[in-house]
Amino acid sequence: MEKSTCRFRPWSVGDVIRFWNAKPGVNLPACGFRIASVVEHRGMNANSDILQVGLSDLTVPTAPDARAVAEYFERGFGLFADVYGE
Repeated sequence: MEKSTCRFRPWSVGDVIRFWNAKPGVNLPACGFRIASVVEHRGMNANSDILQVGLSDLTVPTAPDARAVAEYFERGFGLFADVYGE
């Protein structure tokens, strides 16, 4: 059996991911966004160890709040946001 390079079990559709343990020095935005999201889609490219997950939509009151949350994900977790609806 091949050994997994993941340090945790890969996320599955329906899993809830909580984002409260960001990297040190990255603070949670004060805009009241939901700190948990549900995995709605997952996929991998052929010949790649990278797991891609699609999370449930997160909504916040303003565009600056959305930018703050996207920055929190990027700086705190190495994730990126697909921003739409501006």
